[in-house]
Amino acid sequence: MEKKQNRNGMIDLMRFTLSIILVIFHGGVGIYRLFNKQIVYFYGGSIAVEFFFLISGYLMAKSINKARNNNNELKSSYEFFKKKILSFYPAYFICWLVSFILINIFCYNGKKILLIHFFESLFELLLIRNAGFNGSRVMPQTWYISAMILSMLIIFPIFKKYKKYFEGYLAPLISIILLGFLCFKGGLTSSNLHLEYFYLGTIRAFSEICLGIFCYFLCEKLKMINFTKFGGGILINN
Repeated sequence: MEKKQNRNGMIDLMRFTLSIILVIFHGGVGIYRLFNKQIVYFYGGSIAVEFFFLISGYLMAKSINKARNNNNELKSSYEFFKKKILSFYPAYFICWLVSFILINIFCYNGKKILLIHFFESLFELLLIRNAGFNGSRVMPQTWYISAMILSMLIIFPIFKKYKKYFEGYLAPLISIILLGFLCFKGGLTSSNLHLEYFYLGTIRAFSEICLGIFCYFLCEKLKMINFTKFGGGILINN
């Protein structure tokens, strides 16, 4: 039987806290757009998305390195993504379905044919919208999930095969170049800007997942240094 992985309480706490911030932020934005009332809390709270991209890259690197260190057979891309998607997709689908129904009742009010709206929304439901597909947005705030999955589909097999060169060299280089490009195009929060082939949000996810991989690489290097008791005490174990 596969041994259950120990959870990191600090990471779980940060996930919970930042998730609440995102919910409150997007909830306030939604009310503002519907009723034109300025009640947006945690203005700029979307920056919390950076944490989720970083931690996705960090944990992916940790999973691959742990398998190598234990001489276990590395997961195939299919197994890795099957487990990852199944961990959140049931809840995602329920939220999408509820949103789809409410939008058609209160926003379209029967003016849009239900079947047409459903097919226009399939790209979002299939988690591939951020590849550049047009269509209806049922849950526009979840763009980062599509961006994360698409980015990791590219990064995971490359990192698994070329780990030695990727984590310490290619990952930070890719991150620097792409983050610089995002700043040139208007900053991290311009995720919905559509280029010729894809959205900037996908580049944002790709660059920060690579940065998360590099962060794991740095943490592993720090562990190899013999710090004094004081120096070791100020470092947080991953």
